[in-house]
Amino acid sequence: MNKVLAILDGLKYNASTAEYAVHLAKQNNAYLVGLFPESALYTSYTVYDLVTEQPVEQLKAALNRRDSDRRAKSVSDFEAACRNEAIQYTVRRNGNITIKDILHESVFADLIIIHGRETFSHYNEPQPTHLVQHLLAGAMCPILVTPKIFHPFRKIVHFYDGTPSSVFAVKMLDYALPLSKDLPMEVISIVEENEARIAPDGLLMKELVKRHFKKSDFATAAGDITKEIDKYLHRQKEGTLIVLGSYGRSQTSRWLKKSLADHVIKSTNLPVFIAHCH
Repeated sequence: MNKVLAILDGLKYNASTAEYAVHLAKQNNAYLVGLFPESALYTSYTVYDLVTEQPVEQLKAALNRRDSDRRAKSVSDFEAACRNEAIQYTVRRNGNITIKDILHESVFADLIIIHGRETFSHYNEPQPTHLVQHLLAGAMCPILVTPKIFHPFRKIVHFYDGTPSSVFAVKMLDYALPLSKDLPMEVISIVEENEARIAPDGLLMKELVKRHFKKSDFATAAGDITKEIDKYLHRQKEGTLIVLGSYGRSQTSRWLKKSLADHVIKSTNLPVFIAHCH
């Protein structure tokens, strides 16, 4: 049984993250941990909301009660979803959880699930947020970055760049989500115009992928890397899972470096699975 760690904000509960977590935990017979970081420094209100004619302490107490109720409802909704699907789960609510703590816990998880816009702050950021970027760069297990709306996986698109991390991602996808091996997979390698239209170690990659994903096809495209990736992303339908194998880890990667991995997450409304060698 795998262990899935879902990271959720009790004040800005993201239903799609919970839906992906519960669905994948049930589908893969996994143990699900719902992590709800809570801090007294993070509230739904700002100091400007306290500037009223009402006494500050009285208003602050009322707003804190509202936040407490909202967090409790988020946890209750998550627990209800887990019970409805009869999956094994636990909930952790802790006001002292930091990004360092989450990275440490990733050592003992098989998959982390988090929304691309998660911040645990008042501020809105484009996805992937700084929090998500830190997790992607430092996590010791694969991460599934979720979009706004949940759709079950029906197809996999893996952008293969020839690096060990790109190969490793295929193994980790099969390991973390074993039922994904029954889905059709398209392995895409993109080369610059002046490069040979041959994927690095293409034959070896085919041998490996075919052992894990029987319904796999392979394609190579030539052109500007970012533009070609965008073309593939825009052609995908709901239910497609995007797989990347690098996040700023390898200096030998020709194109899936941090900026382009960020670009993929920012440019698509599809879930993105990222795993890399350490």
